[in-house]
Amino acid sequence: MMKNPKLEPLMYKKIPFGGKVPLVQATFVAPNCFLIGNVVLKEGSSVWFGSTIRGDLTTCQIGKGSVIMEHSFVENSLIGDETLLSHGVIAHQCKIGNNVLVGIGARVINGAEIGDNSLIGAGAFILPNIKIPPNSVVIDKGTVLRTVEEKDILYIRESVKAAQEKAAALKELLSSSLQ
Repeated sequence: MMKNPKLEPLMYKKIPFGGKVPLVQATFVAPNCFLIGNVVLKEGSSVWFGSTIRGDLTTCQIGKGSVIMEHSFVENSLIGDETLLSHGVIAHQCKIGNNVLVGIGARVINGAEIGDNSLIGAGAFILPNIKIPPNSVVIDKGTVLRTVEEKDILYIRESVKAAQEKAAALKELLSSSLQ
């Protein structure tokens, strides 16, 4: 089978590790992303430009419809459904629930857990083993500012939906550029 020279530079990298190969059911994975080892990208998820998803110790799973934006790093973590990790987020050995928005440049590390329907502010640093309850608005080092309101839930859903639509458009754009 001949390789398509137009296609080769637009392929993301699936790298086997520890006998595991990434499983991709995603809508869109940008060309310059790395998926390493035991990675599962569920249906409708997307991984944007410059991101790395690594499952070298355990499964790293990105839930249905979830969005990993540009330059994010996710390692050995479980990310729920319809969740958005914004630009430059680091999620390291953590669990992030369903319908969560993690703001630009936030860090969630080493055993931290974020409950469903939460909004994590840009630049927040969720320290190891911190458990953020569901329905929380969080800033700085895991301070729960308040309980989410309906407007926050709407903001999370609209943000995820807009990113999903852009991912589908990017997939179409990149596919058409190969023809």
